[in-house]
Amino acid sequence: MAPRLVAPRDIALAVSVTVGGVAAASVVGVPLGTLVSNAFGWRAAFATLAGGAVLLAAGLLLALPRLPRPENPAGTGDRTADPSGETRGR
Repeated sequence: MAPRLVAPRDIALAVSVTVGGVAAASVVGVPLGTLVSNAFGWRAAFATLAGGAVLLAAGLLLALPRLPRPENPAGTGDRTADPSGETRGR
């Protein structure tokens, strides 16, 4: 998603910031979750995480622009694959 939000010259930076954010969230989030869990119990840690996720989702909905749906890759057309590996038209 990050490459679709920035100019082509900034794609590498956008991807690196995204991956860095995931790593930072792991490094900070695990000890913070452990701290909340030890102080208030595991239910409080999960409730805090759930509340933060809801707030973050609302913020992203407000802050990010609407993007058009990507087109089908060339050659795929309107065909779908069966679990058996066969392709068929819709």
